[in-house]
Amino acid sequence: MTRDEDRNLVEEVAAVVPHPARPPAPVTDGDRHGMRSAINFYSELDGMIADARLLSDYAVAINDDGTRRVKNPQMLAVSHRMRATNLALALKHSEMVWSVERLEQMHDAITGAILQADRETGERVFAALKEVCGRWSL
Repeated sequence: MTRDEDRNLVEEVAAVVPHPARPPAPVTDGDRHGMRSAINFYSELDGMIADARLLSDYAVAINDDGTRRVKNPQMLAVSHRMRATNLALALKHSEMVWSVERLEQMHDAITGAILQADRETGERVFAALKEVCGRWSL
C-alpha cells in the first residue's frame, strides 16, 4: 500500500509541478554544509535504531531463569519492521557513498591519464574541463 501511495504521490506531483526550463543549479559547498548540518544521517539513524531496540525491549520479558519470552507480539513485529527499515536505509546510504567514492576514483584516474599526455594536450583538456565546470557551476 505504501509503494502504491508513493507512486500516486509522485504522479500527482509530476502532473502539478512543471518541468523547469533549464536544470536547477548544482549544489554549492555552502548548500552541502547547510544540508549536512540540517540532517545528520548517522545521528538520525542511531536514534531510529535506539527506538526500535526500545520497542523490542518493551515487547520481550526476561524470565527469572534468564530466558526471554514475548509479552507483546505486535510490538515485537513493529520493532522488527523498524529494524528492517533502518537496515535498508543504511544499505542505501552505503551504496550511494560507494558510488561517489567510485566516481572520485574514476575522476582521479582520468586526471592521471591526462597528466601523462603531452603538456599541450593536457592544457587543452584541462581548459575544456574548466569551461564545463564553469557552465555547471561545479
